[in-house]
Amino acid sequence: MHIDQSVDPVWGDVNSAVPAIVRHAAERPDNAHKLGLANAAAERHLLIWVDHARLDVRAAMQVGERKNLLPDAVPDLPCEIDVVWLALAMANPIVWRLDRDGWHSIGRIGLTAKPALCAR
Repeated sequence: MHIDQSVDPVWGDVNSAVPAIVRHAAERPDNAHKLGLANAAAERHLLIWVDHARLDVRAAMQVGERKNLLPDAVPDLPCEIDVVWLALAMANPIVWRLDRDGWHSIGRIGLTAKPALCAR
């Protein structure tokens, strides 16, 4: 069971996540440029880790998860970016995917990374 620190829904509704996509995908040409260099790739994905201090986006994702809602606003993605992943930087992050068809909830992803053993 995962318990989030409480968020106040007034910090943002589900559409409060949209500006994070716009900021990293559309307003940061370096992200689009780097992905544009992968012109042989079938798809080009941008991953955005949302810091827990971004209360508006954090609230959007947590409230969206609790109420089974996703943003209704779909920002235009630069042609160099096919898919954007939005993940809340926390244990068992909430993950949303945005592509040309709109928003999709992946739900919570269980991160169970195990330390690598060193052979000596």
